Amino acid sequence: MYGNMDAVTLVMEGNPPSINLCDSRHKIKHYLELLQSVGRLVADGSVDNFASLLDIFKSLQEERKEMYPELAEILKHQISYLEDDVSLPGRLRILDFLVNEGGTKPPTALEAVRTRQCGIVRWMVQTSFVRLKEKAISDRHLNSPQGRKLSILGGQWIPSNTSSGTLLAFACVEFDSLQTLAWLIEDQKVPISGIVGGLNLLQACAYFGRTEILLWIRTQEGWNDLKHALSTRRDFEKFSTVHIAVSRGHTILADILLDTFDCPSIDGCGRTPDTIALASPYEHVREWGEAKA
Repeated sequence: MYGNMDAVTLVMEGNPPSINLCDSRHKIKHYLELLQSVGRLVADGSVDNFASLLDIFKSLQEERKEMYPELAEILKHQISYLEDDVSLPGRLRILDFLVNEGGTKPPTALEAVRTRQCGIVRWMVQTSFVRLKEKAISDRHLNSPQGRKLSILGGQWIPSNTSSGTLLAFACVEFDSLQTLAWLIEDQKVPISGIVGGLNLLQACAYFGRTEILLWIRTQEGWNDLKHALSTRRDFEKFSTVHIAVSRGHTILADILLDTFDCPSIDGCGRTPDTIALASPYEHVREWGEAKA
């Protein structure tokens, strides 16, 4: 039934939800537009941490069950990735037995982040398989072929001064694992100011198009420092967060940054976002740029 999947892999996967997003670009567009309204609540101070952001998503999902069932379906799917599922306690007991009694190698923290298994990341930290304050290059699970392939690194080696906690935080953005990111920063006090691959966490959201994570970062102390910083990444030298989002094609995220969160519209080279947009290879970005010009 499970082919060549080993026991640890089965524990890691749990019972992930599935959703059919084929031929549903309009669903995604409506969902992203909904996030703009959530952004206004965040900007007003109505949301101040991960738990309150999750409550907003749940209330929106409940409100839209009747009139907008397709949108409610997407919200339900996203919410399922933002909280532990009911099988977690049992899976953790199995994992603990496999590793401590059965001699099985533990999973890697990156794999737990990739599969959005926050409970397993917490277990790995609590059992000291991962030490968040130690250097990432000293962690064989992070300084590994899987770790070195992280897109956030841009093909470079893991920086020698980057902690395991900071690298995992950026991996959370890359793999869209908000629950784990919030736990690392709100509970474990991993600094939100870290830089990896020439980007800070806010710029990484713009790079990967992580709108939900952007909304959560807005609730955190240090937001102003993040939004005013310029990128030092090789392909985005002196880009602001907005300019990174536009260059990567994430125009709705760029709108939230500009219109809702009042992020800088001029980068370190004096360019406006529409300048970047009009040179884009993507038609929808050029159209966005024409509207902004």
